[in-house]
Amino acid sequence: MAVASPAVASSSTTTVSGTIPLVAYQIAASNVTCSSAVISWRTNGLSTSQVFHDTVWHDILADYTHHVESDSLVLIHSLTLSGLSSGTSYYFAVKSVFTDDGNSLTAVEDNCFFTTLTPVTTITISSPPNGHLPGGEVGVAYSQPLVAFGGTAAYTWCIVGGCLPCGLLLNASTGVISGTPAKASNFKFTVQVKDKAGATATAALSISIRSGPPIRTSSPPEGEESAWHVLFREASLLPSTCLNSALSALADW
Repeated sequence: MAVASPAVASSSTTTVSGTIPLVAYQIAASNVTCSSAVISWRTNGLSTSQVFHDTVWHDILADYTHHVESDSLVLIHSLTLSGLSSGTSYYFAVKSVFTDDGNSLTAVEDNCFFTTLTPVTTITISSPPNGHLPGGEVGVAYSQPLVAFGGTAAYTWCIVGGCLPCGLLLNASTGVISGTPAKASNFKFTVQVKDKAGATATAALSISIRSGPPIRTSSPPEGEESAWHVLFREASLLPSTCLNSALSALADW
């Protein structure tokens, strides 16, 4: 479609050119870590995705040091910036373009910024000095929370060495060890916690699981004989022919 006189509109943050205004809106930086961030935005028409970013703001897009793009024509845009420095503020601009028959519709939104996270190396796991967590018993429900200090929430927990007692599991989100022990032994393992910024800490722990109470069988009071003892004692006094008959009858019984 030929364009006789392209319409141009501008504001303090948005420049739109073409016969139909193409607008970029809902610009946001999310999933920001120590070294990466996701830049997302929407447009009111199908268009490409470009993000320009640098540690200083630039008047001209070409002056930005870094640039990522996608040629896919979409309404919802999302590009990941990687290789960033921790604890650093970045300025960025987004640009979307739609071209048809040589005519381009362009939307640019600039003067946006975000700051990457600073890793905290003081994240620690609270545990007893000797690493021995409270013990458990076979067949009895067990629950023991692990606690981390420092870092940036949320935390993620995992076992990186050894193994938990049979029947117990570590919740990756809450850090709670729970379940019902199935085997008696002393179990040693290493647990790791990782925070949102990527900082980690480990702790060597152990849990002792003891056997359940022994199964008790009834026995006659002291000084009394069981019924079987009485039968065999009485049978031993019989003549051999009678004894064989008695034992045969007991066996059948």
